[in-house]
Amino acid sequence: MDNFKQKPIQKPLLFASEEEESIDLDEFLKTLLVKADFFDVKPKPVKRKIDETKEQKETEQKETEQKIIKFLVKKLGKIFIQAVDCGYHSVHVNNESHILYNRVAFYTYMKQLLGEYAEKLEEQQQLHSCAAIKQQKNNITLLAHQEIVRKYMNVHTPYRGLLLYHGLGSGKTCSSIAIAENMKQFKKIVVMCPASLKTNYMKELKKCGEPAYNASIHHWRQIQYQSPEYPAAVKQMCIQMKRHEPVWMNVPGEPANFAEITSADQQQIQLQIDQVILNKYDFIHYNGLSESARVWKQLMQSEQTEGNPFHNKVVIVDEAHNLISRIVNKITAKGEKIAIKLYNWLKTAQNCKIILLSGTPIINSPYEMVILYNILRGTNKVYTFDNKQSIGSETIYTRNSSNPLLKEVDLVDTSQPQTFLITKCPRGFTLKQNKMKLVDPSNYNHAENEIEENEFKNNIEKALQCKFTGVANYDVLPEKEEEFEEMFMKDDTNLNMLMRRISGLTSYFPDIESLMPRLHTPEIVLIPMTDTQFQYYDGQRVSEREQEKKSSRKKPDDKNSSSSYKIKSRLACNFAFPVGIDRPVLAKELSSFDIFEEEEYQKETEEVEETVTKEEKQTLQRCYAQIKTFFGNDPSLVPTYSPKFDAIANKINRINGAGKTQLHLVYSQFLSLEGLNFFALMLQLPAYGEYVAFDIVKEKDKWTVPASVKAKQNKYVLYTGAMEPEKREIIRNIFNNDMDGVPQELHSFVEDMTPITVFMITSAGAEGISLKCVQNVHIMEPYWNPIRIDQVIGRARRICSHATLPEEEQYVNVYKYIMVLGTDQHKKRADKDKFNKELEPSTTDEYLMKLSIKKDTIIRTFQTYIQDSAIDSFLYKTTSFSIPIKDPNSLLFNYNSDISKDKSLAKLDDTYLQYKKSLDEVSSIIDNQYIYDMFYSWSFKLKGNKVDFDSNINSYEACFIAKLIRIFIREFKKDKLPLTVLELGLARGTSALIILNELIKHKSTSYTAVDMNQTDQWKNVGRDNIDQFLRVMKKTDFVVNFMEENTTTALPKLRESDTKLHISFIDASHEEEIVIQDIENSDKLLVKNGIMILDDVKHKGVKEAVLRFMTNNDRYRKVSIEKDMFKTELEIYPKVTDKKSVDNPDTMFCFQKIK
Repeated sequence: MDNFKQKPIQKPLLFASEEEESIDLDEFLKTLLVKADFFDVKPKPVKRKIDETKEQKETEQKETEQKIIKFLVKKLGKIFIQAVDCGYHSVHVNNESHILYNRVAFYTYMKQLLGEYAEKLEEQQQLHSCAAIKQQKNNITLLAHQEIVRKYMNVHTPYRGLLLYHGLGSGKTCSSIAIAENMKQFKKIVVMCPASLKTNYMKELKKCGEPAYNASIHHWRQIQYQSPEYPAAVKQMCIQMKRHEPVWMNVPGEPANFAEITSADQQQIQLQIDQVILNKYDFIHYNGLSESARVWKQLMQSEQTEGNPFHNKVVIVDEAHNLISRIVNKITAKGEKIAIKLYNWLKTAQNCKIILLSGTPIINSPYEMVILYNILRGTNKVYTFDNKQSIGSETIYTRNSSNPLLKEVDLVDTSQPQTFLITKCPRGFTLKQNKMKLVDPSNYNHAENEIEENEFKNNIEKALQCKFTGVANYDVLPEKEEEFEEMFMKDDTNLNMLMRRISGLTSYFPDIESLMPRLHTPEIVLIPMTDTQFQYYDGQRVSEREQEKKSSRKKPDDKNSSSSYKIKSRLACNFAFPVGIDRPVLAKELSSFDIFEEEEYQKETEEVEETVTKEEKQTLQRCYAQIKTFFGNDPSLVPTYSPKFDAIANKINRINGAGKTQLHLVYSQFLSLEGLNFFALMLQLPAYGEYVAFDIVKEKDKWTVPASVKAKQNKYVLYTGAMEPEKREIIRNIFNNDMDGVPQELHSFVEDMTPITVFMITSAGAEGISLKCVQNVHIMEPYWNPIRIDQVIGRARRICSHATLPEEEQYVNVYKYIMVLGTDQHKKRADKDKFNKELEPSTTDEYLMKLSIKKDTIIRTFQTYIQDSAIDSFLYKTTSFSIPIKDPNSLLFNYNSDISKDKSLAKLDDTYLQYKKSLDEVSSIIDNQYIYDMFYSWSFKLKGNKVDFDSNINSYEACFIAKLIRIFIREFKKDKLPLTVLELGLARGTSALIILNELIKHKSTSYTAVDMNQTDQWKNVGRDNIDQFLRVMKKTDFVVNFMEENTTTALPKLRESDTKLHISFIDASHEEEIVIQDIENSDKLLVKNGIMILDDVKHKGVKEAVLRFMTNNDRYRKVSIEKDMFKTELEIYPKVTDKKSVDNPDTMFCFQKIK
């Protein structure tokens, strides 16, 4: 980072070298003309005429300047000329006014401000296609959601910070660049990112920034240093040039020629463009900062000389969740850590704009919202004055309009006796008729700001005849984790307050699902332990329990200690070491077992082989040789010592059998030993396909494939950090069949060989890579953090990643492998004399899976709150947040800076979420009226049309479904067994809500929905309704399984996983052959006395299918319910007497399995 100090530049400056100070060019030129002997040359005398014109003088001066500059280039090596255009301009004041996010009317104002984009978004959605994306590769135009954030965040608006919570493929980076480019003339841009992402951000700048950054679209002309044009060209480009180095200028109007010039010239142009960009953009690598780092020293020096180094900047944080996690981990640490210093700087920076980029704003805990939104909102200063005259706030606002001394007053709180609590307007803005208007566009200066603050206090004292008594700083959310959890996580009482306090700080844009492959419901593969594996596993648990007891005595409150995550038994779930082969324990790995937090341990174990000692490496190699020999002699022993490795390898081979070839991604948290390295050894066995590790080597600057890799042999890749970056990227391109990224010398071999079918990664590969055409993802072990697994799946499921496959093959299957206790172990567990009394009823795999599900439920719930609070959520979601008050245009304040005073508003929180009938109409959710309102009052915007729920389902049908579910739940619950309900055809979710309204009243019930058209046809309205319903009913822990695929493939998968159904509700296709398949597949899943309910029997195809199945079938009987039995149901669905209730009852048909 070159210079945080920012001043408008009035004159061109010349730097003779990096070390010398800035000097005035005009003055320096005069000095050189006087002291000509400095050059060891004699300037020729110039004969001047008395009537010499002004133009001639200017020409002569220009020629002299060019000579001097050329001499400096030759003698001093390089120059750096910075012209006026490199400075920062004043902001033009316009007539716009804005409503701040602390007003009740804010969301109403957002609909007015951004509502114009609704139509454009719909048009844009219709044009989404992989072909269109490919065509637009070099012709980038802003999309509607990118225009929205640029309009919201600019120098003319009073908004300080924004989280870009934008989904996969939405162009988050380009959105941030659109904001930055719009403000770069007025403020310095600071980009904070991991070191590995700087190159990518620069690449995106050249694609999405101003056209001058994109080398490929211009005609380039080289200007040599001897040319008279050279000085002017260097000035115009604002760049630093080395000795004799030419400058490149683009020529407007000429055809692009970048592709035709030499690679050396292309590189020179790119470097020149990099310099132009770095004139406006500073980069900070937040994952590489240390107290000895040059950038950190510059930041600290800037703080001492100028105050906060982020004052008057635009700060963009890429992959912001990574920075937030670092801050959270250090927030309670003693001393001023680097992460905390950055946090405080970002919070307190004045006159700045902060943009955070993240598709997963919550990684570990909802508490991360605290750090994120405190940064975005910034510390709020509240000034206290005495109010002995007991002047009311309305009086002050009245005086505000006439007294210029009060023009910067925003909020006035007179709730405390004889005290004013006053909040200042955002810098540069004044309050005009309760709206923020830009009036002062001057650049920020730390000293000036202190004067302004004192002036503000003096103005208040003069205008109100009062005395300043102090100032308090408030964060938007409580910084203490226990306070946040007590306030917002214990129950949902204060969720309205949470969403009010974070209003205006998020932009949400969902994943572009239409361009992504279908994601089938993950299959949980339960694998029983063998006695051999269990004996080894139990030994590891005994060791862990002893360690857990010690840890609890030492640190009873340490939630993050690695012992909590049962590391040793996690490894034992993957593989049991045979007797006679000792497991190597590496020194670094051993220390990780006891003292590292989970995330730190994970990093250590994944890369442990890269940092082992020479002796340890030899030990590992001996162990690998022993394992390979042991199982090579008898491959049948693999299922005994690792049923999990056996299951994964067999699954891969079954899928790829019979000439079918699909690509597989295998993920494990562990690399060495019980992780991917051992699994790779199993794949090499003839019993599992005799795979070979694909490799390439570089010989004499050319890549080649070693002789050990045969073209027609099965191949896998172990993609780890141990591999050099260039090699990793080439192998990834080969796997993706992206030959543009493969060196020419490898093309013939790659084109002739069978594809690499197995790609193995650890968490090091879970971020930042894109894979193509992967149809199967294998998750070797569960992980306590569900976001990590989502990231892994995201490597295989990308925008247009499957575009080259036929439509029917554009999907991703996910398999999660879980070790469970076998039948023998369950029996032995009851024998307390033979087994340890502390033996748990479940394995560590099961424990982590349950922990992950619980964590996933919590995280996704809070992610939904963030989405609903977004400034633009009304454009994309069926739910959006608004303040529960009669007048949505009210300019009252919607939250208090002091959160302790905000608690009094918690009573409003029971109706905080609202559904929209259209862009401006909403209807509240109130208790059990929820379902009633869904049928008879609410409508949704779907494909541009409003669709009424009550046109899709009538009261008779609602009561019929509810009555059947209630009756059979009661019957099945007599046996105290878990109850499973399946629905085929989710659509808008109306029948699902009826079913769930009954299921959530009982424990041990589960619900699965199958709908292949939920994303494309129904735009996920059904899934959104279910999520919303569970939140309102406070049942967010209820697990709903969803399978977005054809019913004819989904039901056989349920059969493979040994699913037992009690109720099957069939409301999908109306085609006779498909309906009969749905009935027959449900029949195979139904337990005795289970029921099938079919809707739309009036349709010929459904009716014929029912008749075919019931004819000569004595295993089922028809179930009938009369209307007069609907007394209980009518309390919830009371409109059974309306016109629609006269529909033929035979539109629904139910039969029960009696044999």
